[in-house]
Amino acid sequence: MGYKLMKYEISIPSQGEVGFHQQYDYDFYLEYEDRVVIHGIVRDPNGDPLNGAVVKFFKPGPTYDTDPCDIIAIGHVITDECGQFIFGPLTDNVTLIMKVFYALFDQVSGTATPMPTTEPPFAIDP
Repeated sequence: MGYKLMKYEISIPSQGEVGFHQQYDYDFYLEYEDRVVIHGIVRDPNGDPLNGAVVKFFKPGPTYDTDPCDIIAIGHVITDECGQFIFGPLTDNVTLIMKVFYALFDQVSGTATPMPTTEPPFAIDP
């Protein structure tokens, strides 16, 4: 539980317009959020944070109890320069499966080949 992510748009005048050389002070009031988020830090074996790691989230599919490959992708995030990520908000009473991937780009070779399709690679159920 915490506070809802709010979006604020702030327009700063262009140079030469009235108000350009002003200082702007704002107070932001967040709304209460009854859902939760998952956050953390992805680190390498030495404990150093990893920038650009992919953290992918899945929910169990209907036959997950007997088939651990029956998972449904629900989203992903990429870690920042501090290795930090945040995912959500999520409703309560939910089970998630999280997978983390990080490529050592200096050790990757080859040429990427685009997928031969015009369809999106995935669909998200509402």
